[in-house]
Amino acid sequence: MHNWSGIRKRRSREHVIEEMSVNFLERKVLERGHMLVRAPTREYGWDATMFHFSTKGEIENGEVRIQLKATDHLDDSAAYASCRVHTKDLHYWYWEDQQLPFILVLYDAKLNRGYWIHLRQHVDQLRLKINPEQKSVELQIPWTNKLTVRTIDHFRQLSLIRIQRDE
Repeated sequence: MHNWSGIRKRRSREHVIEEMSVNFLERKVLERGHMLVRAPTREYGWDATMFHFSTKGEIENGEVRIQLKATDHLDDSAAYASCRVHTKDLHYWYWEDQQLPFILVLYDAKLNRGYWIHLRQHVDQLRLKINPEQKSVELQIPWTNKLTVRTIDHFRQLSLIRIQRDE
């Protein structure tokens, strides 16, 4: 008989707070009567898609793509929340073919808070400062961009505006 009493595989804190970030966002989305669907494949573009509904509960055209980042080490003494992302990912999020609203959410696991930016708007403001040769970019998220249930309403409006623009 074999002795299988060795060290077992462990769940990392990184994986735990990653799941907490999805749970945090999903609760906000559900509170507004919408639906959050996790991406079918990990690490190939985005983490979740928000589908939205009218106040009568009718499905609406449009959706919002969301990338989640989670941390236990957010420096709240800084002028803004910061998050480092790969330049190639930022390029994909910006040029995503459907031109859907694309939101980055930075989740603070210690305080159970989220902060967000609309990536296309953010990149448009910084376009000349991003060097495509650099491996990563630090995104600066204003502390005022706290993720709340009202923020979910804003995400829905971004999606509806895009739909109206395309009609």
